[in-house]
Amino acid sequence: MEEEYTAMLEKAYEELPATLKEKPRFKIPEIEVRIQGKQTIIANLGEVAKEINRSHVALAKYFFAELGTSGEFNEQRAILKGQFKPDIIKNKFNAFVKEYVLCRECNRPDTQIVHDKEKRMDFLKCEACGARYAVREIKIKR
Repeated sequence: MEEEYTAMLEKAYEELPATLKEKPRFKIPEIEVRIQGKQTIIANLGEVAKEINRSHVALAKYFFAELGTSGEFNEQRAILKGQFKPDIIKNKFNAFVKEYVLCRECNRPDTQIVHDKEKRMDFLKCEACGARYAVREIKIKR
């Protein structure tokens, strides 16, 4: 009986996705923030968006919504209207990673945001463990 269990357990382990077997390798990237006059500049928006495997558009929209401001952005950087301390920007970025990047079940970054048209909701789907759960849609506050 114990041999059957061990064989079944080994078979189940072999069928797990390779990403789940790997050691954690994800480190939250450092975001570069500068204040110039009445503007706050996120100098490496595109770079950190690429590292967390998310769109620079979604990340910029998240900052605008969370900070209640407007601004402009491109693939490299974002310019926010208003002065925001670097710690506030970094805390918001860490909150974004926690909500929209890391899986709540296995804590891995191997996720995608998928939109379910039928339910009209966004979901975070983990490619490592298969978990799926609803996340808030990122919108610009007006």
